[in-house]
Amino acid sequence: MGIKTAIVYAGNKSCQDEIKAIFVQYGLDGTICENVMPRINQLNIEDARNHIRELFLKKIIVAKGIKKIEAEIDEVVLPTPEAVLHACELFSKGYLDEPGHGDIVVVDIGGATTDMYSLCLATKRSDVVIGGLEEPFAKRTVEGDLGIRYSSLGILKALSQEEITMINKTRRIDIENELRKRHEDPSMLPADEHDEQVDQLIAEMCTFKAMTRHAGKTEEIFSPMGMVFHQTGKDLTEVEYVIGTGGPIIKAKHPVAILSQTTDVFRMSSELRPQHPQYLLDGDYILSAMGLLARIDPLIALKIMNKHITKL
Repeated sequence: MGIKTAIVYAGNKSCQDEIKAIFVQYGLDGTICENVMPRINQLNIEDARNHIRELFLKKIIVAKGIKKIEAEIDEVVLPTPEAVLHACELFSKGYLDEPGHGDIVVVDIGGATTDMYSLCLATKRSDVVIGGLEEPFAKRTVEGDLGIRYSSLGILKALSQEEITMINKTRRIDIENELRKRHEDPSMLPADEHDEQVDQLIAEMCTFKAMTRHAGKTEEIFSPMGMVFHQTGKDLTEVEYVIGTGGPIIKAKHPVAILSQTTDVFRMSSELRPQHPQYLLDGDYILSAMGLLARIDPLIALKIMNKHITKL
């Protein structure tokens, strides 16, 4: 059929033989792993995650020659987002006598994507009915259409006409033109204060839109017991810290203004965003490196993060 994209099947075990036959019949690059939901509302994502990581190494890392380095150092090369997730989980939970920091959210903005991480339980409330799939404690979402350079046109598509008009009027920025300019020249660096202000605004929009997709939602519904709250996704309202990483945040003159976009800045109570977090900065851009170090010495990795991730 000419499909070159790798396919991962993580469904019902009873269908695996048929899926394998389809892969062979059509010459597809297919992989079989454990069912991601072996029981209703029970997630089993680790096997699928490991298979996807192996595909990443096979398709991306090998092509760049990094697999040779992996063989020489006798260690596994992790994709950067997975390494950051490991570091975030360690920073949240702590290790041995080095305490963790509890519930956290991490925002990582780049030129092509905005990655959002949350480390917390799905909910701490007893008055809600949880709908949808079970949410993992450590969750990562990658928004491939939200970035300040390569994916800047994705931001344009995510904005309503009303939002575009408001930005043009209140900020006096031709946001459509500025986003197109950055998409056409992804290596562009800010040349003056105006460019810096535009990049600041774009980073704020990336953060706000990414959090809208990452955070859970709640609504009031009628039930036999009366009015109850129905929740889908994760409740991030009690998150203690929001951490910024990635060049657009680290280099910004006003990083707090970017990170504050994770909160309920537009008073949309249906979105379960952090309410009153403290803001931290990975100013030395060490999270991914600490995720790798944590596989060898998690205590040292945590102590380094505690020293270098600073309050804003």
